[in-house]
This record gives sequence, structure tokens and C-alpha cells, in this order.
Amino acid sequence: MKWLLAVSLGYCSFLILRYILRKRILIRGKTVLITGASSGLGEALARCLFRRQCQLILLARRYDRLERLSQELMESHPTYPKPKLVQIDLSQFDQIASSATLMNILQQESIDCVINNAGISQRSSVLSTPIELVNEIFRLNYLSLVALTKLILTKIIERKQKNAVIVNISSLQGLIAVPDRSSYSASKHAVQAFSDSLRMELREEYPEQNLHVCVVSPSYIRTELGQQAMSRLNTSESHAQDNHSSAYEADYVAEKIIKAIEYREDDVIIAPFQQKIGIWLRRFWPEGFFKLMIARNRRLKRKT
Repeated sequence: MKWLLAVSLGYCSFLILRYILRKRILIRGKTVLITGASSGLGEALARCLFRRQCQLILLARRYDRLERLSQELMESHPTYPKPKLVQIDLSQFDQIASSATLMNILQQESIDCVINNAGISQRSSVLSTPIELVNEIFRLNYLSLVALTKLILTKIIERKQKNAVIVNISSLQGLIAVPDRSSYSASKHAVQAFSDSLRMELREEYPEQNLHVCVVSPSYIRTELGQQAMSRLNTSESHAQDNHSSAYEADYVAEKIIKAIEYREDDVIIAPFQQKIGIWLRRFWPEGFFKLMIARNRRLKRKT
């Protein structure tokens, strides 16, 4: 038993020392591309990064919102780099490379960090979710992320850039699925798997460039995402509000993501302790996890 205790203490000491001595690469002044930047977490990230004098490249469908955000940012700090705006529907992922505005920017700018944040949610059972909606969710949440990442990474590698970061915003539900989120959870599972494969490939094939892939899996955030999911199938508003009653503020999550970028973290879970326990339950006691999730879902439905 003594040797086991010694090994455990030695390993803990190693982890603490590695945490203290970990290298930090500041993002201040870097060029950052953010998708889904017109609202929610994307907007919060834009504000936090603009305060760090980053050159922002903001992508979204709603150009009027991007313009309003850009104006507000420039009014707060007129001497900072003006954000570059791209109106694009990323769900049409096969057209990403044909966006003249985006391609011109990528020719001019060396992207230091890509934050794939754009996405849509869903709140409906497997049987009641139309296949068209499943397709819409995967086109935006997964396929557009892959297409944009491949496009930008190709240019990063051609330029032999070093220390570039790809940040893929997943979800806690990409790690543990729950009832009535089948397509959303599946799309985020796909993001996690894609990111893991990409990370290993980059480390093997381009070690000299020190390219990094970070996956962020947050719990509920106070954004429009839940309302959008509810409105697609006219799902109960009180059900949605219950899930988001203890949600994180978008600014809090944005700062956590920036810290993860600077410290080159691989996987970041932003969730309360009890939800993190759920990840371990799913892995080591799946039967118990399923029972707990079914009971939770029934309780939420009774409140509606």
C-alpha cells in the first residue's frame, strides 16, 4: 500500500507542477475568425477578444447584427483594428470556398485562431424530428465546421504558420446524450471525434508548426440557442426555461475559452460538478446514468 500511495502522490505532484509551469501564448493582437458571431457566445467572444486588440473576422447570416456589433466595438475603442465582416450561410457548406468576401480576407490575413461556434440546437424526440431538420443540424453543426476548418488549415499549412489554434465549440451533450436531443448530441459527438482525429494528424504530420486543436464542451449558456430549438417544433417554453435556469452567462464562457486558447488546452468542459459526474457515470455505470436521465426528463415534462 505504501508504494501505491507514493506513486499517487508523485503523480499528483507531477500534474500540479505541469499545471504551474504550462506555457501561455497570449492571444492579444492576434487575428481571430469567429463563426456565429452575430449573437450569443459568438458575440461575447468577439467583445472579449476585441478588448484584447485582436483583428476580428466575424461570420454570420445576419449582416445587420454584425454591422451593429462592429459599430459598438469601434465606438468603445476607435483605435483598435476594425472587425472584418462576412455575411455567409454556413449551412450551405459546399459554397464556403466560393464566398468572394471570405476568400479575399483569407488571402490578405494569416489566421491565428479559428473559433467554430456557429450552430443550431434541437428539442424533440427521435420519432417526432423530421429528417429535414436532422439534415439541417448536421449541415451547420458538423459539415460546415469541417469545410471551413479544411479551407483555413490548408492556408495555414501552406504559409508554414506556427502556433495557430482551431477551436471547435461542442457541448456537454456531445459527451453525454440526453432525451430529446438526439440530432444535436449526435452532431456534437461528430465534432468531438473529428477534432480528436485532426489533433493527432496535425501533431504527427506538422509538428514543427505546433498547430493546436481545442474542443470546448459547455453546459447550458444563456443565449438564443435554446429559444431557437424550442421554436422549430413549438416545444414547451417552460421546459426550455427550466433547463436554462442555472445557465452560464456567455461572457463567463467566453473568458474560459480564451484562457483555454492561451494555455493550449485540448479539451475543456465548462459545467457544474454534478454534470461532470454524469460523464463518468455514463462511462462506468451506463445503466444508472440512463435511469437518472429518464427520471430527470419525466420530471421536466411534468412541469410543462
